[in-house]
Amino acid sequence: MLRPLFELVPREYKPSDDHNSLILAERERIANLLHDRLAQDLAFVNSQAAAIRKLLSKGDTARAMEQTELLEEVSQNLSGDIRSLIRDLNQPEMVAEGLEVALQELTENFSRLYQIPIFYEVCWQYDKAQISPHTTLEIYYIIQETLVNIRKHAAANTVWVQLVGGKACVDVIVRDDGRGFRTRNVDGRSRQHFGLSVMHARARRIGAQLKIERLAEYGTQITLCIPHIFERQK
Repeated sequence: MLRPLFELVPREYKPSDDHNSLILAERERIANLLHDRLAQDLAFVNSQAAAIRKLLSKGDTARAMEQTELLEEVSQNLSGDIRSLIRDLNQPEMVAEGLEVALQELTENFSRLYQIPIFYEVCWQYDKAQISPHTTLEIYYIIQETLVNIRKHAAANTVWVQLVGGKACVDVIVRDDGRGFRTRNVDGRSRQHFGLSVMHARARRIGAQLKIERLAEYGTQITLCIPHIFERQK
């Protein structure tokens, strides 16, 4: 007698509510990325091309050249956003080389793409922690989302990223000199800052703590603490 299909699926494979929430948040995040970083720029490119054509038909080549330069700039930014999105949807290969290398690659690529100075510092106060590729990947995406939020909302001139290996945990600290945030948005419930909900969900998945605070003078600091004990239990 054939057993019902649901009886053949082990209980441990049933997605948790937190896992389902993370999937939904990821889908919303990707949809918003496509809208904010691609659709709007593509619409601008289309309208700009139409404006340039009208200027050329009138013989106004000087203004047409000015608009063409602007069109080139937007196109370059759009190309960078597409490459960033592709990397965001694929598992970064550098995670196999460890967290230190993964964050270095992330900060260097992000700084080069968006022309935002990022100072990356590593400080192992104790022996290097053995962080699994899975945990490294989650940390990578949390810090990547942090940098995206800084670029889109903070209007920061400089960003500092620190990887600090302590006795009890590994901390990843991201600080910027931007305009900060509204306190009611730090828990990720605001739709404008939906990326924060994804960051919190990812942190829970790896047993980490995520702290977001507004600095006294200016800017924001995000601290991700990954306990060593969690890695030893995996």
